[in-house]
Amino acid sequence: MKKISIIVILTLISGFEILAQEVGVIIGYSSSTITVDTKFEKELEFSPGVNLSILFNKEIAPQIYFRPGFGLSQKGYYDKIFKIRYNFYYLQGDFDFTYLFDEIPIYIEAGMFSSFAAAGTYIFRDETYNLEFGKNHTNPFDLGISIGAGYIYQIDDLKIFGELKYEIGFVNLYPHYNNFYQNNTLKLNLGIMFGL
Repeated sequence: MKKISIIVILTLISGFEILAQEVGVIIGYSSSTITVDTKFEKELEFSPGVNLSILFNKEIAPQIYFRPGFGLSQKGYYDKIFKIRYNFYYLQGDFDFTYLFDEIPIYIEAGMFSSFAAAGTYIFRDETYNLEFGKNHTNPFDLGISIGAGYIYQIDDLKIFGELKYEIGFVNLYPHYNNFYQNNTLKLNLGIMFGL
């Protein structure tokens, strides 16, 4: 399954590269947790992570852009009761639409994401253990929506941008349990983009 996911992602990257007008790279910091529809949610804390992705950009209408991206997104949470930190390393595809304001170099964005957990760990008493998705009732797939805003600084054909982005997953992380567990991630990204 992992090999198939990688092949699909690489195929999509090739297709978007042909169609795209700009290509770029994003690196960023994330803070994530999970929400659950019980009082147990207050026992969960945010966990830090990193983001790294390649993105493509194409204007589809005046001031409106389609911006798909593919890369690594680290998510997770900290369980205060058992003192365990969970880390999930997702291969993630982002499919965003951005609107660039005319007078100021600020944009807003909204879209969806689809991700597959390539690996996972949990840390208990300073020891790190591998997390096997599926075998311990942890769902490796996620699908959700995202919203955000950013600022662009342009130097000739080079664009430098920073953005704040929020993602919420719609897939139950632990489907074998009675409650619904959702990924929630806040990302602070820095990126560069240039024309093809």
